[in-house]
Amino acid sequence: ESFGELSRLTWLRLDYNDIELLPESFGRLAALMFLHLDCNDLLSLPESFGRLAALKELYLGGNRRLALLPGSFGQLVALRVLRLDPFVGFSSFPDLDQLHDDVFDALRRGRKRKRPEGPR
Repeated sequence: ESFGELSRLTWLRLDYNDIELLPESFGRLAALMFLHLDCNDLLSLPESFGRLAALKELYLGGNRRLALLPGSFGQLVALRVLRLDPFVGFSSFPDLDQLHDDVFDALRRGRKRKRPEGPR
């Protein structure tokens, strides 16, 4: 729950950590722009995820148990890069009309469409 106290954090790399769930307070990371969650054991993302208004790049590849996105995912209007490879097989999608076309295509096809802009 202490994640919510990191309100000025802009970049977070949590890949390869066997994470299954993120706390609901994760959505309070208002300044977060780059998030790497590759190769964990994520089961779901918290509903608060849609409040990550500054998020530009999201890496979710290798989370084979992640089958659903939160309904709030469509609120990530700043998101430009979404990496899902190795493919994450979503069983359904929430309303994604507000997402940038590149992100929507990445969700549909399960691959990255743009080269990342930020730190690695």
